[in-house]
Amino acid sequence: PSVSQTEVSPNTQVMITFDRKIDENKLKNNAFILKDKKKKVSGQTKLSDDKRSIMFTPNTPMLMGIHSVKLLPLKLQGSEEQPCNTFYNRVKAYLCEKLNWFSDDICYENVPIKSKFIKYSFSVADNTANVIALQIVTSSRDLNESQNVPVTVTAFLDDNTTQEVTDKVSWESSSSSVAEVKNNMIAAKNEGSTKLSATCNDAITATLTINVYKTVDGYRLPHEVDESVNNSTLLGIDANNNGIRDDVERWIHLDMKIYNGYERIEKAIAMQGAKANQMTLADPTNKDDKVYKAIKASLDCWVYYAYSRSLPFDDSSEEFDSALDDKVFNTKERLKTYFQYDSTLSGRVFTLTPTLQTKTQCETNIDEL
Repeated sequence: PSVSQTEVSPNTQVMITFDRKIDENKLKNNAFILKDKKKKVSGQTKLSDDKRSIMFTPNTPMLMGIHSVKLLPLKLQGSEEQPCNTFYNRVKAYLCEKLNWFSDDICYENVPIKSKFIKYSFSVADNTANVIALQIVTSSRDLNESQNVPVTVTAFLDDNTTQEVTDKVSWESSSSSVAEVKNNMIAAKNEGSTKLSATCNDAITATLTINVYKTVDGYRLPHEVDESVNNSTLLGIDANNNGIRDDVERWIHLDMKIYNGYERIEKAIAMQGAKANQMTLADPTNKDDKVYKAIKASLDCWVYYAYSRSLPFDDSSEEFDSALDDKVFNTKERLKTYFQYDSTLSGRVFTLTPTLQTKTQCETNIDEL
């Protein structure tokens, strides 16, 4: 495969050389005729500096295939070996030319010679460089839904050069509902992953994986997880490694009930609480009371939220905690592990955090939310 299989450089020349100089005063503009598939090729005809060669340069790239050349008879100058400035020598030159008299050293300087009609054919082969590899370049492989970014494709050729071929490749998407390429732009559509393939000349292909993510109020969510895979292990899937299981994180931002109208605050407290609950699964032994302190901090943050926003004394806090626990400890093994952690608190006495100090327990400054 090659970038072009139909043309060669317009700088290509066809040249015919004689052993004597061409009389440029007798040269006609249409003396040189080049044809491609019986169609005349336009171009420029000129003589070389030494006047012994006639050259034809096409105006446009020549097509691959058989070409025919015709050169009409030209006037050629005679020999330059000795001057022919007398009547006697001119007569000798004429007799030598017509009757083959006298010796070979007779001059022909002023006796023009007419060339024969020349006709021949030649073949133009594909001399363009072949593509050996492609590279897809874009500013980002992780896109938000409805985001568009430009994409370019560079071809690596077997002559150690490169060429941009973005307009010459064909595109395919393994999931066009996620993303596809249109007008040299990657158009992200819906959450998920897809593989984009660029193919040059139906032979050389390069691929690029695009991840399209969902955002809620500017917050980027992890991809939706396979529930069977996510629940097959105790800790589940945390692709963004923020300490919160991905299915819980998505639930908080997409489906969690908001109890008091302060959506951003309740989501922030839920994220802190989900992270603390996940710690019970990672360390049910509650080493150094780290798990307990994390869970208590998220509870204290709700207390400050209620105080700072003058929330009514109702059951919203308990309902909030219960819904979050149900989502985090959603399998038998996870619930069993939580009970192991809970047993570490048995028989102990705990002190409540003073209300005015509960603000320090919030991981997020909820006064700004």
